[in-house]
Amino acid sequence: MTTSSSMVERAAIPALIERLEKAEGPDREIDVLLWREFGWSEIRDPERNSVTDILGPDVRVNTRTISEAIDLFLHTDANGIARAWNVPRLTASLDAALALVERVLPGWRAQFWQQRSGRWHARLIRDVHYALVTTEDEDRTRDGDDEIAGARTAPIALLIAALKAIAQTDGMQG
Repeated sequence: MTTSSSMVERAAIPALIERLEKAEGPDREIDVLLWREFGWSEIRDPERNSVTDILGPDVRVNTRTISEAIDLFLHTDANGIARAWNVPRLTASLDAALALVERVLPGWRAQFWQQRSGRWHARLIRDVHYALVTTEDEDRTRDGDDEIAGARTAPIALLIAALKAIAQTDGMQG
């Protein structure tokens, strides 16, 4: 099961970028909001090392979908929502953020660097070769797309870059 960027409401992306850019560090509310737009969780059987169920955004847990739970409880119980839907710590874990990016932006690769100030930067690069039409109507080629973002932590910088890349990709297609 994969989630494509075309399934994401375009209006959600700028709001998510804004929340991430303001984040001081890991934030379970943002994790939950990102998961609602892009995620699904696998429930694994540790004895068999196999997937036993998939929790997608439309799956009901305790009679509610994740969207219904967010509407009711996001500001009072983001941790409870995250536990119920098995939401990874996207803003805290670089591994979790990378796994999400690999799923929603297949074929893109990430680079990271940290400034002396401690601020992290992430660059996502898509290795494709496509034609680019300039304002002078002459065709030019470009070796790939890229998106760069900075934040206090590497996972948050990566998530911002991913959302910007999705917005860029959606804009090119639509």
